[in-house]
Amino acid sequence: MDDASNMFRFAVGVFYESRGLANALNELGNGAILAETCMIGTPSAMQDFATDSEAIRSRAGEFKVLGSDLASFDLVATDGQLLNTLLDYGRPPNDGVAPRHGWLLPDLFGGLAEHLRSGAVALFVSAPDFGRQRRASRVLLRHTAHTVQTHEFTARQPGTSKGDGEMPRL
Repeated sequence: MDDASNMFRFAVGVFYESRGLANALNELGNGAILAETCMIGTPSAMQDFATDSEAIRSRAGEFKVLGSDLASFDLVATDGQLLNTLLDYGRPPNDGVAPRHGWLLPDLFGGLAEHLRSGAVALFVSAPDFGRQRRASRVLLRHTAHTVQTHEFTARQPGTSKGDGEMPRL
């Protein structure tokens, strides 16, 4: 069995309204559940959400342009370790062996693409343990009427991915 300290866990919720997203961010921050968040959406959706809400604007910072590498349309995201970990799973490992988690980004973004294309923002929340992942998922479920997903898998060992790998397309 895999070492629990090497597990990567996250939950992702879809938001069409800035109020629900802001409420989720506030509850996650106030409840000491939060390990890290990442918001992903189209440039116009992210700008609209940040304009509508101080809670979102204060957490958004600078957006990292993901371009059309993850989808057939442009995406931006809030930068940080969670985003870097997610993007790492779209790159092939240095050893030439097929990635263990090559399913992650195509499967994940395949399920989110229509929401994101329609102006939603996806909130990713990492969790260091199962209990916090469950609590984060419940927060997301309370604040959105749309899909919430959870994922857990063994994290790739540091230094096993290329920095210039090509991302899968939806």
